[in-house]
Amino acid sequence: MKETSTKRKSAGKTVNTGVKSYVIMKDDNVKKIIEEQIEIDLKINVISKDISNVREVQLQNIFLNAPAALAIFEGLELKYTLANKRYQKLCNRNAEDLIGKAMHEVFPELIGSGTYELFHHVLKTGETFSDPEYPVLVDLKKNGELRQCYFNFSMEALRNDSGNIYAVMAMSYDITEQVEARKKIEENEKQQSFLLKLSDAIRPLDNPIDIEEAITKVVRNFLDADGCHYCTINEDKVIILRGAAREGFPSVAGVYPISSFALLKAVLDAGRPFIVNDVYTTDILDEELKQLCLKLKVVSFINVPVIKNGKAVGLISVVQSSPRKWTELEVLLTKETAERAWAAVERAKAEDSLRRSEEKYRTVIDTIDEGFSLLDVLFDNKKRAVDYVILEMNKACEQINGVPNAAIGAHIRDLMPNIEQEWMERLEKVVLTGEALRYEQYVSELGSWFDLYTFRIGGEGSHIVANVFHNITDRKKAEEQIKKSEKQLRELSTELEQKVQQRTFELEEKIIELKNINTELEAFTYVSSHDLQEPLRKIQTLAGRIMEKEHQNLSDNGKNYFRLMQNAAQRMQTLIQDLLAFSKLNIADRTFEITNLNVLIEEIKKEFKEAIAEKNAVIIVKEICDVKIIPFQFRQLMHNLISNALKFSNSKIPPYITITSSIIKQKPKNINLLVNSDYCLITITDNGIGFEEEFSEKIFEVFQRLHDKEEYAGTGIGLAIVKKL
Repeated sequence: MKETSTKRKSAGKTVNTGVKSYVIMKDDNVKKIIEEQIEIDLKINVISKDISNVREVQLQNIFLNAPAALAIFEGLELKYTLANKRYQKLCNRNAEDLIGKAMHEVFPELIGSGTYELFHHVLKTGETFSDPEYPVLVDLKKNGELRQCYFNFSMEALRNDSGNIYAVMAMSYDITEQVEARKKIEENEKQQSFLLKLSDAIRPLDNPIDIEEAITKVVRNFLDADGCHYCTINEDKVIILRGAAREGFPSVAGVYPISSFALLKAVLDAGRPFIVNDVYTTDILDEELKQLCLKLKVVSFINVPVIKNGKAVGLISVVQSSPRKWTELEVLLTKETAERAWAAVERAKAEDSLRRSEEKYRTVIDTIDEGFSLLDVLFDNKKRAVDYVILEMNKACEQINGVPNAAIGAHIRDLMPNIEQEWMERLEKVVLTGEALRYEQYVSELGSWFDLYTFRIGGEGSHIVANVFHNITDRKKAEEQIKKSEKQLRELSTELEQKVQQRTFELEEKIIELKNINTELEAFTYVSSHDLQEPLRKIQTLAGRIMEKEHQNLSDNGKNYFRLMQNAAQRMQTLIQDLLAFSKLNIADRTFEITNLNVLIEEIKKEFKEAIAEKNAVIIVKEICDVKIIPFQFRQLMHNLISNALKFSNSKIPPYITITSSIIKQKPKNINLLVNSDYCLITITDNGIGFEEEFSEKIFEVFQRLHDKEEYAGTGIGLAIVKKL
């Protein structure tokens, strides 16, 4: 508070307290009274500074050094009132970018995400919210690009001494990197899981129709699609042996000319995958193809052709009857399935051809991508398989097996002396029982894993077996990596959970400490404001007695000084009462009630009855709503506004004050209110002296005045109370 007074000539001496200048009279009683006034001013000055310093230091120490990103939001607008350094760093914004601003001004992209609704729920109910992996699409780097982020996020309501919620504190830890790493591992796991299911489904099958059905069922179920079918392309025909579809979805099994499947023809002609998320909005299909898709109930799809030697040999199609955003992983799995489906179907055809015709055998096995070989298993005199001779092998076999110097007629023991006995035992079983085997085998000398299908050629007594196989070393390594990743993820999750628990505990201690400090400061302010009024009452009483009993003994100057002293004491008392009212705003009972504003305003008009009569003021009240308010606080607000309208009136014109209200459906521009909510807009106008536009913000600050107190009485707190209310 800054206030000065001019020095006046007197027989006494001038004393400067740093707040006011006083003239000390020679009279002992008067001197004592003046000294008490000086002591009061000094106390107020010290108390004001102490309160400000203690509050500022404590808040900074607690919040700025908190281990988590912390911010406090007040009101339905969620205005930032505090944000520590970790929060500022996380948001890539400094305090000036945050404090005093509503959250939707800082992060407009969160509108409609549900985040604001969570904050309002906590404000309304006081329930604590916590999510160890809260997803949010936000621009933290302020570069205009939204990024999917994840936070260990919690919110807690803050209450005042009366138990009323006045703010929400949010705590955040950025765990985006951990979540992305985990999701990548999960995608790898999902891919490997899918491929394992696919392999398991087709491994025991040797019939093309059964293979196509098994593959399409795995794909449809795994991708949760409406339908899936695999097409074999034979010259100008599309052959769909069997597919998988959700109940009620039309089947497309059959043989068709490619020309009748315009969509498939377009995919095959392009020789590349077609991915459509929504037939209604896509621009890669013409109108005719769109109508065809809609007729078949296909609104989104993935079509992947299989191209061999520049020619389409197959196609897999995954379809959905509603719009769907296909993920990169889903497209990747569909591509992998297309290749495997074609290979599996071709393998089945090859195996069938081997059984039917030796003549066709060589042509077919050389066209398949999987390795194929014929082996003559050699036994010892105990009927134990000990070696085998390579009779035949296709080109893919030479590329896949990696056996050095492998050649037709070679003995495996010569090429790999330490070949696994387990492998020999399986060949022995196939020869002796005639039962085909599907198995995985590790070959230590090659350092590779193989997936093999082995069956006997010929009847009982034949030692000839056929192997169809492919190298699965990469898949095995991936499975091993997944196991390691799972272990690392578990360890990381445990460590992260421990850290979060520790930091949460530390934060709770800091919150308790902060609440205790606020309680002490509020009690200190309240008690001090009350105790300061007692000396003022003494000053007023003593001055009144002197003026009453010693009036004839006082000079005109003395009488004037006592009047000034009484006026100063009265202003000080008014100031203390206003300060007390201002401090009580945070702790007052905030009980909302439906209130008739007409009744409330009429009561206030009665309080100003004398002032209204003195100034011939007219107060017009019309079209006033019933509103849900805190009556005590709203009465204080209206009291201050009407008081100001009467006080700052033009001396030449009677005051004319109008109070109206209306219901508004949309929020006014530049006002931070909730969208799609109804509000009561109350308008108060008067014909007073007004103020310059440049002071429109200043007049609502504490102790800010535009006029001398001699011209207009007041403490400079009234409009600050209005603003805070």
